[in-house]
Amino acid sequence: MEEFVAVSDGTLWTQRQGQGPPVVLLPGGPGCCDYLGPVADLLADRFTTLRYEPRGCGRSTRAGRFDLDECVKDLERIRMHFGWTEWCVLGHSWGANLGLLLAILCPESVRALVYLSGNGIQNDRQWNEIYAVARDAGEEHEPEWLFEPNPDVNRKLIEAWQAHVKRPAMLCEIAAVAVPTLVLYGERDIRPAWPAEQLASLMPNARFELLADADHYVWRAERKRMQVLLVEFLSSL
Repeated sequence: MEEFVAVSDGTLWTQRQGQGPPVVLLPGGPGCCDYLGPVADLLADRFTTLRYEPRGCGRSTRAGRFDLDECVKDLERIRMHFGWTEWCVLGHSWGANLGLLLAILCPESVRALVYLSGNGIQNDRQWNEIYAVARDAGEEHEPEWLFEPNPDVNRKLIEAWQAHVKRPAMLCEIAAVAVPTLVLYGERDIRPAWPAEQLASLMPNARFELLADADHYVWRAERKRMQVLLVEFLSSL
């Protein structure tokens, strides 16, 4: 079911499907429209999935502030709009970082976290060089975007995230995240996996799973394995 949710300065596009405990899906980028329909399809038999498009992207409002505080507030507005006391959060790529931030700032509303293909909290030169070389060589095949990514949103939120993770308290905040967490990564991702595995090792209730045949968009090659892992994890809560 498609619905536009009122937030400050406009509305955000959402799409619900399935029945059961709620799971919100956070797209990456930042600045990208929703592309997580295939992930929602994996869960729809057991859970209510909610996809959304952040402000500045796709069908959502172009107005407002593009910063981490507003990203978190928008998600909390969406959750309260649907009357959910808590939900499970599944974030992909940069959306995984946003999901982590939500777990840190709003632990009372995050039942569990799925950290999918996130790049951790590093800004390592060697990591970035490995990724850039493979990207520039055309080794990654992105989804077909329904709407073009927004480069202004991308730049502002990347800069905001880089500044945020440099705070001295960041590692302590991550180590204090007690919500059950599943960290999934594709072994064929052009981004090295070690930052995601490192992040999982910091969190007391996290586990790391590396999927051998998957790239950054894990569901394309490891659909069945990913479904099994997600359903087992979310059903165990």
